[in-house]
Amino acid sequence: MAFLKIFLISTVSFVILEGLVFHTGFYAGFLEPNSSTGIFENTLRDEQIRHPLGPDEILVTGDSRIAEGFSAKVANAVRIDHPYYFANVAIPAATPRCQYYLLRDLDPSRKRYRAIILSVDGYEDIDEAEDLADRLLDLHYCAVRLRYSDTIEFASSFTTPHRRMEAFRGSLFKGLVFQTDMLALFEHRRKRLSDVAIRREQGWNWGNDYTGHEEDLAGIQVNWDEKTIRFPDAIPASKRDSIRDRLFGPIAPQSGRLGQYRRLWFGRILDLYSNSGTQIVFLALPRGPFVPPVSRIQSPSHTIRDLGQTRRVILLPENLFASLEDGGFYFDSLHLNARGRVEFSTMLAHALRSALGPSRN
Repeated sequence: MAFLKIFLISTVSFVILEGLVFHTGFYAGFLEPNSSTGIFENTLRDEQIRHPLGPDEILVTGDSRIAEGFSAKVANAVRIDHPYYFANVAIPAATPRCQYYLLRDLDPSRKRYRAIILSVDGYEDIDEAEDLADRLLDLHYCAVRLRYSDTIEFASSFTTPHRRMEAFRGSLFKGLVFQTDMLALFEHRRKRLSDVAIRREQGWNWGNDYTGHEEDLAGIQVNWDEKTIRFPDAIPASKRDSIRDRLFGPIAPQSGRLGQYRRLWFGRILDLYSNSGTQIVFLALPRGPFVPPVSRIQSPSHTIRDLGQTRRVILLPENLFASLEDGGFYFDSLHLNARGRVEFSTMLAHALRSALGPSRN
């Protein structure tokens, strides 16, 4: 009996301490700034404390393609009769599941923004090799944001039993997620605290002033019939392999899993704003520096278009950025360079002005 009593007391004490440290957000203030969780939390924090830019703010979300390709600073400098004011919370590798938890905590009143932009690769549901629903990295991005009440819902959204269990354990006992980060903190306390202080001081300004990569992919010649590519000498081998894989690599089986994933997580985002005056806008990104004359895949579904017909959303034209589908605007097979960043940001500012109309104020 004594052993059982000690065990119960120890277990309860552990749960209480774990909850106080990790479920209250206390530990978030000490995260490694360049870790997945640290990047997510710092992006959210920067936007929370940012001073309002104007009456009609537009929040642009996405992954690395938006982080590299969109400049809020450039968009905010576009001179039109009534400007909108842009903010960028794109996070490299962030998925719609991550964006849901970010938006839920970033905009609890659902009134802060005139519109929220949800960027996607395209409006067709084309499955890639990776199943986004089973991406365990999402646990690390969202760990601080997950509440006890999210545990079942979050874990059950994963596909395989192993990942579901990992997500369940990590969202319930967050110390498991932060274990490596904590060890690094204890080992290098002074450096960590210094890095955190620097990131808090310079984070938003660094992101706002970022101009992108100067290199481009101009001069690459693709023969679609023979499936060959001629590269200029200046293109490094690493980029050549990436371009070959993207253009002529294996095609993933089309099982419809991306459509199911999009319906779940974009649907939840739309539910967040169902009774809000905030407009949700879908944006199809330019397809890349080299686009085949005929699509290699026939999509089995088109969730984004379906949402545009059944929910109160705006779909920007899917070919809006077709003029940017050229090697001169890219620094690798996916990401716009500095020149493409300026063009994309300017075009988006004009497109949103036309799509949203005059100010609501």
